[in-house]
Amino acid sequence: MKNWDKKVPQSENNQRKKEKKNHILFEFASKKGGAFLLVFLFFISLALLGIHFYVNHGDLTEKPDVPPESMVFAPHPSSGPETSVETGTDSDSQGTLQTLGEKEVPEKTDPTLIFPPPPDLSAGQSVLESDSPPSQVIEFDTGAVQGERPIYEVFDKENLSVYGPGEMPVAKGNEPLPLVAIIIDDVGFDKTLAMAFSRLHPNITMAILPGSPFGRSLAERLHVRGCEIMLHLPMEPLQYPAVDPGPGAIMTGMSPDELLQTLRNNLDLIPHVKGVNNHMGSRLTTRSDQMRQVFTVLKKRELFFIDSLTAGESVCRDSARLFQLAFARRDVFLDNIQDKKYISGQISRLIGISRHHGAAIGIGHPYRITLATLEDLLPKIQKKARIVRASQLVAVPQ
Repeated sequence: MKNWDKKVPQSENNQRKKEKKNHILFEFASKKGGAFLLVFLFFISLALLGIHFYVNHGDLTEKPDVPPESMVFAPHPSSGPETSVETGTDSDSQGTLQTLGEKEVPEKTDPTLIFPPPPDLSAGQSVLESDSPPSQVIEFDTGAVQGERPIYEVFDKENLSVYGPGEMPVAKGNEPLPLVAIIIDDVGFDKTLAMAFSRLHPNITMAILPGSPFGRSLAERLHVRGCEIMLHLPMEPLQYPAVDPGPGAIMTGMSPDELLQTLRNNLDLIPHVKGVNNHMGSRLTTRSDQMRQVFTVLKKRELFFIDSLTAGESVCRDSARLFQLAFARRDVFLDNIQDKKYISGQISRLIGISRHHGAAIGIGHPYRITLATLEDLLPKIQKKARIVRASQLVAVPQ
């Protein structure tokens, strides 16, 4: 009995030592695991923070995607009008305005509809108070001084109405708010501005020029941000050769093989492309043979096409119908004049068209004044319309 009584405390002591050892090991493992977890979470946080700053604020490479010598544009003839507005400037335009009156709006539901004038901004009236687009049309200049950047757009002065007969796939009444798509053309020359536009709203669509110095790298960055990317395809204008549409342009004198290969090369230059619209093209978009060749490639690659409508005689819609290609037309150019009051009026026009027809497409350019105006008016725009991607407003023409 004595020996047995002595063994009990020894056994309990061993058990306690074992439990204490296990407890120490558990505490050590817990502390080590907790420290490892904290270190792991710290590095994950750093990585996420780095990704955030890279996507939103990181600087793109200073090295152009294409060599500068490939970006050569013909000089504008010295005989141009004295009222020309130099592209890339934010100064008030010298262009003139004229009253549209009862001018017929092609393919709109009411061809004799007269819209009220734009609101008087000097009197403090809201630019988006009007439900209808203003009844003014800009007297377009057919050229502009070319410098480091290409001319943004050249218009068919004889035939072009500021009202583009937009394709409206969304029937009026299907949405609580009308739909508006905003496309920023000619992206690829200014990295800072492009990223700033992308931060305005996730559904602003970016159209990138294939020969631009930062087109490819911007497409990659904008894709990471979730932006919809389009190819802004250069096409021959009526003013060629006085005005050069730039590298990668589709020209009326090209053979079918040359045209198709040029188009394929352009599409391969810019990644993540969902659709295409034309840069210039007031001559080529009136040529059905060339447009059908373009649409064969787009149809095969399942891309949509939006006609920037730089020519009143455009055949793009008929060609798209033939190929059963998803298609739409631009309704308003927002910044033909780089002036905040004018751009505000064009935004009112865009909202008014969307309210009358269910949806509308506006095209702007990477001007600082355009960025500033959109930033100021975006809250008001979103009360009047829902901003959607360009791909949501295309449909096969009937």
